[in-house]
Amino acid sequence: MNTANCVTLWHDGKISVLPLISARIRSAIDKNGIKQRGFFAENICTIRIFAEKELDIAAGDYLRLGKHTGNADRNADFKVMKIYNNLRGTTPHYRLVCEK
Repeated sequence: MNTANCVTLWHDGKISVLPLISARIRSAIDKNGIKQRGFFAENICTIRIFAEKELDIAAGDYLRLGKHTGNADRNADFKVMKIYNNLRGTTPHYRLVCEK
């Protein structure tokens, strides 16, 4: 679990700093066709972002934990692969599954 309190999102050339509920970063490596977990580079991230209204997020956007300026670094930042819209309920949020 990461303790950053915000996340920077690059969407269509615009930078947005969004509040962060939680970030779980894990690693996985594909070795000989078998997915293995362990102490490898952190390349998969699940992020929950608190939101009460629709946000401009699309698959293919880039994000980085913390507040940042400038351009996205395609080699170091996470790329949004899946978006789950959980705006109903007591804690409305988006869940983003990201990979490097």
